[in-house]
Amino acid sequence: MLLWLEKFVFYSLIFALPFQTRKIIAQFGGGAFNEWLGAYVYLTDILLLALVFLWFWRRRKDRFFKNLGWAWLGEKIKSPDSWLIIFLAIALVSLSQAESVQLGVYGWLKLLEFSLFFFYLKSNAGLIFNLRHLAPVVVFSGLVQSIIAIGQYLSQKSLGLWFLGESPLALDIDGVAKITVSGEKIVRAYGGLPHPNLLAIFLLLSVFFLYYLWLGGKHSFRRNIFFIAGYAL
Repeated sequence: MLLWLEKFVFYSLIFALPFQTRKIIAQFGGGAFNEWLGAYVYLTDILLLALVFLWFWRRRKDRFFKNLGWAWLGEKIKSPDSWLIIFLAIALVSLSQAESVQLGVYGWLKLLEFSLFFFYLKSNAGLIFNLRHLAPVVVFSGLVQSIIAIGQYLSQKSLGLWFLGESPLALDIDGVAKITVSGEKIVRAYGGLPHPNLLAIFLLLSVFFLYYLWLGGKHSFRRNIFFIAGYAL
């Protein structure tokens, strides 16, 4: 049951990656709001912490340090993973030189979070997830992003999906990415991401996964129509 729950949380995290649902918890530096001087809790942060907790709970009976000793320590030091731990340690020490210690601590915690995700992926590939099951989740998430992006492009404004972290979009908002076609400004679609270029990267990734599914599956007329429609979106 817990293993199924862990898989569900993992694939939910992958699906939610392009969404910027978040809560501002602190603003450092004073003055007007500044995107780069704030601390946030994202939906993906909550899912990732839940995932790591379930992982540790599943492994709680394992004796991680049963061979603790100089030989064990030497083996760990030789591991490429040790460089990531060293990097985290150096980054932690460097906080003493930060202009804003609070903002620096927040940044370090994000580094720690991504490092835990790296170790999770490395340790659970094949058990919790595999490419065959990962691909449909990425494709479906890309499909949702495509629908949102098309709506933004046609309306030339945001769709009111603030609860999904959608950026405020309009022609008269400064800082919104626009292109000029025949002298007319057009708002670029963001989807649920903070910039159109990131949307393009994620959609390209979802297309690769869609192609992977098409190559690895049995072909029928209905299935081919589905893949063509997904590719078109």
